Amino acid sequence: MTEEKRDKKLRDRDVMFRRWRAWHREEIEALRLGAWGEDVEELLALLDKLGPNDGEKLLDLVRAQNWRAASECHRYLILREVDLAIARVREGLDLPPCDDAMPWSSEPYTTFQLVREYLFDDDEPAAASS
Repeated sequence: MTEEKRDKKLRDRDVMFRRWRAWHREEIEALRLGAWGEDVEELLALLDKLGPNDGEKLLDLVRAQNWRAASECHRYLILREVDLAIARVREGLDLPPCDDAMPWSSEPYTTFQLVREYLFDDDEPAAASS
């Protein structure tokens, strides 16, 4: 591959990534303006000031707000925001952004894994949305 082609591929990738990030911001903004507005504001405020010992607080809030009752699209948006916040906290401590337990191990689940399990585990029914 020539240097020119490689540079074009990199530019194209960067453009697509910026577009995706803009789309994601638009989706979060739409969520803020909808029925979940108060809940998402409270959650994003917690994520903004999330610390290394706030895992239980985060999980309690996600459960209390009953995000399982949100649409799948909204739950994925919330999961991404949780993922970004946890990665930011871990990187701030010079840790790798992700350190999930392996499925076959006896390690306890991480906060991210517990949130993901709550949002997408179909074994327990969700109550009506808030």
